[in-house]
Amino acid sequence: MAVVDQLLDDTGLTSDHIEDLLWGCAQQRTEQDNNIARVIALLSALGEGVPAATINRWCASSMQAIISAADAIAAGNRDCVIAGGVENMSRVPMDAEAYQHLHAGLAKRYNVFELQMGMTAETVADKYGISRDDQDATRSAATAEPPKRLIRGGSTTNSLPSTPKTAPSPKTKGFDAKPVWTHSQGSIRRLRATAP
Repeated sequence: MAVVDQLLDDTGLTSDHIEDLLWGCAQQRTEQDNNIARVIALLSALGEGVPAATINRWCASSMQAIISAADAIAAGNRDCVIAGGVENMSRVPMDAEAYQHLHAGLAKRYNVFELQMGMTAETVADKYGISRDDQDATRSAATAEPPKRLIRGGSTTNSLPSTPKTAPSPKTKGFDAKPVWTHSQGSIRRLRATAP
């Protein structure tokens, strides 16, 4: 809600200008469930008059929300849409219970546990000839250092602090609670060695 309210404050727009809120969220459970986009609209300055839809395209959910908003505007169906996304993966268990309600046909056709990221990397290595070492090197290069503005202690005007409401002792967070910037190929290899 804070992001939407800040966006409205920064632009001078009101709920009367906004025709839709599209919000991406892949793991729609617990507080991310029940059409989180509509919850955001209702609890923000948008209020009851702005429709909202939550979009799931797994890892591309937020991107799909933005694409769908742009498509609606380009087609002339909307003039002003807020689009974005949310995902709190630390609240989503990635275990057998997480997949117990899969459609039986999906579970029969695909081994969903082989779709986990580490196993996906093995499949990419086998199927497309991209070695795990090459994949790990790309991952290491992509996360070799934090964004420059964080290193320099620069502007954080694009980051809004949040206060978790359900934590045992709420505290304000300015950034991700567990940022990881220092993966080397060696540390990734050690992690790979712990896989079952």
